[in-house]
Amino acid sequence: MQVNPGIFKAYDIRGIYPDDLNEEVGYAIGRAFASFLKVDTVIVGRDMRL
Repeated sequence: MQVNPGIFKAYDIRGIYPDDLNEEVGYAIGRAFASFLKVDTVIVGRDMRL
């Protein structure tokens, strides 16, 4: 799996679905973040604005 490094911004992660972001990429980012924090669970939020 290739993750486009351009999706990582200063304060968030943005990309075009399914080209830049999809379920596999989201899962990998979540696992990496939890591993970095050394925790078992993370909470994911979203912004509904268009």
